[in-house]
Amino acid sequence: MRILFFVCPPLRYKDKQNINTPYERYKGFKSAMSTITKKLIVLKEKDYLGQLHPYLLDTRKKTAFLCSSDIFALDILNEIRSYCGHIPPHVGIMGFDHLSILRYIHPQLTTVSYPCNDVGSYAIQSLLDQINHTGKKQDYILNHTIIPGETL
Repeated sequence: MRILFFVCPPLRYKDKQNINTPYERYKGFKSAMSTITKKLIVLKEKDYLGQLHPYLLDTRKKTAFLCSSDIFALDILNEIRSYCGHIPPHVGIMGFDHLSILRYIHPQLTTVSYPCNDVGSYAIQSLLDQINHTGKKQDYILNHTIIPGETL
């Protein structure tokens, strides 16, 4: 049996703040995982780290954490290492954003990279279209790359 976690504390603000990016990542993850597993747990509360412990000791269950940002993945990594003394072989962790600080982290975190410059360019183009009333509304899909690390 596999347990998949999606770690995204900003989701707790869904109806209170603009959390479009984390919410879109959550929707994509949920859609992709619906055909793979029935055991999907979303960690969105402030104390999400305290909810991990029961899942870490049962080595019969492969456990994976996909985090909506590298910061949350680093929190998960440190909590597991503190609780277990190491990252157990049945646990996988993956972040999102490919932060430059990751080169100093061991074990090396697996993460997702995307073209930040394109995000800015598309945002400016969209803003200019709105200012100029072109009526053009467009969704942009950006390429991404999985950066392999030692946590999967």
